[in-house]
Amino acid sequence: MLPRSESTAVLSATSPITGPDDARKWIEAKGYILSGERYSKPKLADILFTLAVDTKISTEVKNAIVAVAFLIEDIAEEDFAASLSTKIISKLKQP
Repeated sequence: MLPRSESTAVLSATSPITGPDDARKWIEAKGYILSGERYSKPKLADILFTLAVDTKISTEVKNAIVAVAFLIEDIAEEDFAASLSTKIISKLKQP
């Protein structure tokens, strides 16, 4: 695996996406998300799952995309559970 700085340099030479703003514009232009729609972890995972199904890519790349999508969903669920627990605990501590 390349260090982040090296992979960014390689990608910027071949991709119009150089940061979050370009990423949003590209994703919206492709129709994967509606303009103004909220970018959430589950939505980003859905985009990856869609790409893995719709795109003619190698099995290795498809497996990597699906693996990352599942991990993003798992992290989103953990974040939600932690947030919910924190809110419940704070409500219980109130007099």
